[in-house]
Amino acid sequence: MTLFYKKTVKGEAIRTDRTERTKEKFKRLFGGAPTENEGTDPEFMRILQRFIFGEVSYEGSLDDKLRELITVTVLTVNQTLPQLKAHVGACLNTGLTPTEIREAFYRCAPFIGFPKTLNAIAAMNEVFASKGIELPLEDCGTVGEEDRREAGRRSSSLYTGTRSPPHTLGFRRASVKAFRCGLRSFVSAILPPEKVWTARRANCLP
Repeated sequence: MTLFYKKTVKGEAIRTDRTERTKEKFKRLFGGAPTENEGTDPEFMRILQRFIFGEVSYEGSLDDKLRELITVTVLTVNQTLPQLKAHVGACLNTGLTPTEIREAFYRCAPFIGFPKTLNAIAAMNEVFASKGIELPLEDCGTVGEEDRREAGRRSSSLYTGTRSPPHTLGFRRASVKAFRCGLRSFVSAILPPEKVWTARRANCLP
């Protein structure tokens, strides 16, 4: 049994059982209980769940909504669709709206391509349908065909400092830089300082 220590308002240390933390987070996200001895490989599932939901989920200052949006984005990129379906449900359980979840999927398209994004959207919509959410969701576009190019140029200037169209080299470089900065900030938010330092030394971080 692994024990954690958390500080109270008075600065006193209280022991916290990792398995209890796992049960608490799992119920919050998935509405059920974590694996005990079910399935064909329960030992690995216990290792996975206690690490993810008993440790990582409690590191840093990100709330459950943001953690789940990041999770479904990573699962979309990796095309791990069974796990993606589970975490779409978790997104809903944290209070995210279907439209907010869908927007995270849409934003993956320029980076991973339309086919992979379509696969993820299909998995997402299966979950929505099983929850009784009416499909299709309402359109949320903010520009039309007549002004989309100008709107794109204005948007790209936020990254490049110029009015260059999105397909230019400057935009791509700025996008990569923004991604690397975002990844560094995310890892710094969820890991303690000594682990961030270790990741950088191991060239795991940009």
